[in-house]
Amino acid sequence: MKVKILLVEDDLLQRQAIAVLLEKRLGFPTVQAADGRTALDILGDNPSAAGIGLVILDLHMPKMSGIEVLEIIRQRYPHLPVIMLTNDQDIKTVVKAMKCGACDFLNKPPELERLQVSIHNALKLSTLEKEVSRLKRQEDGVFSFDNIIGHDSGLAEVIKIGRKAAAADVPVLL
Repeated sequence: MKVKILLVEDDLLQRQAIAVLLEKRLGFPTVQAADGRTALDILGDNPSAAGIGLVILDLHMPKMSGIEVLEIIRQRYPHLPVIMLTNDQDIKTVVKAMKCGACDFLNKPPELERLQVSIHNALKLSTLEKEVSRLKRQEDGVFSFDNIIGHDSGLAEVIKIGRKAAAADVPVLL
């Protein structure tokens, strides 16, 4: 099963056009948001529980800029890859987004082949980062619910219950 892509774009026509590319041409299911606040609400506490494995984020949005959203995503979900979108050709903007943790930067409207390569590379990089992190924790003898690999909704519910039980200060019988 392919991961879901959270597409954050304030321009409805652009969002719909990119969603068609992602869904119909590349086969990725999408979840759409018109602004940064909605995107952060969708991501919630655990984006992988919702099956979201990648964010495509517009740089220029009202209320909350793409850079602000990117910085929050980096803090909350360090292994969630983010690809930035913009009409802006300013190299300073690209550099700032990359310094803030974006995996890639695409001009709107994105070309199909470029979008496909960018998504592939971002997902590959994210997988490698997660594996390195897992191996470090394993070497240190630290295990958590993040060590469990799977995207099934039943497993996500078990992990959610397990996290609640682990946070409780009472004995738990499994």
